[in-house]
Amino acid sequence: MNIESLDQVQCGERTLVGYGSLNLRGLQWMSHLGEIRVIIAEAHRRRGLGHVLTERVFETARELGLLKLVAQMTREQIGARRVFERLGFSPEALLTDWVIDRSGRTRDMMIMSYDLGAGKRSRT
Repeated sequence: MNIESLDQVQCGERTLVGYGSLNLRGLQWMSHLGEIRVIIAEAHRRRGLGHVLTERVFETARELGLLKLVAQMTREQIGARRVFERLGFSPEALLTDWVIDRSGRTRDMMIMSYDLGAGKRSRT
C-alpha cells in the first residue's frame, strides 16, 4: 500500500492530535480505489479537525482521478460509521471476525465506500 497524502495536526511541538491519509492500492485491478484514514485524539474531537483532514483527502483523491474512496472500521465504531454516513459513504461489506482488538477478541470489520464520480478510466 502506498500513502499518497498524509496530513498531521499538532498541538505544540510534540503532541500529535490527528492525522488524515489517503492510502493507494498498488495492484492494477484496485488502482481506482483509495482508502481514507482519519484519526483525531479524543480530547481534540468536535473542533473541525477531522473535517479539514477529510477535505484534504477528498481533494487529493479527486486530483489523482480516483473513482472510489473506501473506509474500514469495526462494527462497534458507531461514531465513525455515523461520520462516514454523513459524508455520503455507504456500507459495502461486513467481514465477520476480520480483525483482532488489543484484548485479543475478534471483531467484525465494516467496509464503506464513497463514489467520487470522477468518470470512467480508459481500459488498457
